[in-house]
Amino acid sequence: MPPNYLQILQTKQELETAQNQVETARKIFEDTNTSYRSNILQVFEKIAFYAVGSISLSITYVGYVLSQETEVLKAIVFYLPLYVYLFISWAFLVLSLLTTLFVRWTDITYVFWARQKEYYKAKKNEGEKMIPFFESYPNIVFQEGKTKDSEVAIYQENLKTYTNVLIPTTEKYEKRSFLLDRIIRYIAIASFVIGILFLLFFATWTVSLRVL
Repeated sequence: MPPNYLQILQTKQELETAQNQVETARKIFEDTNTSYRSNILQVFEKIAFYAVGSISLSITYVGYVLSQETEVLKAIVFYLPLYVYLFISWAFLVLSLLTTLFVRWTDITYVFWARQKEYYKAKKNEGEKMIPFFESYPNIVFQEGKTKDSEVAIYQENLKTYTNVLIPTTEKYEKRSFLLDRIIRYIAIASFVIGILFLLFFATWTVSLRVL
């Protein structure tokens, strides 16, 4: 038994742990790309569906109103003709529809950079464990004429790449894509709610004016 057997065993265990973290990061990346997006993005698909449905129903309703009493749409409500509120509601609903079309893309982009960052961190951790593992075996033999020093140098260079290039780059793109994704989501939800409120306002006043 070599004198540094316990150290070698501990280093080997740490290396196996780091390798498992890499595999875990990969599985998280794959699982997120399948289940997470397919579930949460259904909400925005429904928003798009309801936005289109609201516009269609409002067009049908306006056609009915025009066939009965055209002057109702020209009535002044809070300093504006009533039909202006209809156009405002359509504008917000169309905006909601357009932004929901980009939600899936922004979400995919954010998830990709976030999981890629975690993957690079796991690979960096693996490299940090691999170097002491090599150094624990002074007589380790590599295939194809490779040496321990060359392998250690390769891992050290990879660590520099992960630390100085890959991880900072993915973090930067992760933050940007996260911000863009949240902005698109907030616009989609807010514009849908505002559009529905203006549409309800328009429908309520047209019914009230016709009754009066």
